[in-house]
Amino acid sequence: MVPSSLEPPVEFLCPITTEIMRDPLMTRNGLSFERKAILQWISNHNNTCPMTREPLTPSGLVTNAALKGRIQAWLQENGQEAEMSDDGDSIPFTTKQKNLDGVFATFTASSAQTLLRQASHHRRRVKTRESRNCRRQN
Repeated sequence: MVPSSLEPPVEFLCPITTEIMRDPLMTRNGLSFERKAILQWISNHNNTCPMTREPLTPSGLVTNAALKGRIQAWLQENGQEAEMSDDGDSIPFTTKQKNLDGVFATFTASSAQTLLRQASHHRRRVKTRESRNCRRQN
């Protein structure tokens, strides 16, 4: 487990599993999920996004390489060791792959809280970026 003093940024956490993502996929509306978790969700829940309930297919997902790079950098900067998985991906030793069977039966309150934190963080970043652009134009 990650020591409490090293809480990862909320955008590094999958809203479904609430664990640090190791292979994030992004939807067209910008939400990121752990690859195995979102593919399992789609196959079990009629091809809808767990957050927006909008139609979602595997072909509508893309690898979020930028987020993956930030997660890996954060883990290294914070002294988190990694081990190699069978498929060659680096997995933080602190992140345990959950058995995803049946995990998605209900949308948990912690998943909702994670999504709200991610959305709030995203809004702050957008406002900051817009403010900088506005100052540059003046």
